[in-house]
Amino acid sequence: MDDGAGRADPQVFNEFWSTADGRWRAQLLRLTDAERAAKTAAEAWDEIAEQLAALAATQVRTAGEEHELELRDVAKEIGLDAQGWHIDHISAYEPTPFHRHDTPVVGALARQIDQQRERLREVAQLAGERELA
Repeated sequence: MDDGAGRADPQVFNEFWSTADGRWRAQLLRLTDAERAAKTAAEAWDEIAEQLAALAATQVRTAGEEHELELRDVAKEIGLDAQGWHIDHISAYEPTPFHRHDTPVVGALARQIDQQRERLREVAQLAGERELA
């Protein structure tokens, strides 16, 4: 999972280390709930990040590249610490002509979830659990 600043927060996933065999399904429910909550948060973050990236692009078009203002500098000027903010160039948020792609934080979260799911499949296969594999 992601903590909103692009760092992994593996608390729910790590609880599998101490989950009794008979409690796996309950833990899987908690994990999927955490994944859904993380996806909702990632979507909300990317929505705001897209708006900020669009404002930055407008500022560059208006003032010119030689007068570009970095978002982190602007945030600092108004008293915000944007050090851990994950905001890409506006092009990272725009759909391609052929399909809508994942936005940056949503995409990173999806890759992390895929890695966790693959690990769960491996463990289920080793344990002989066909339902989880």
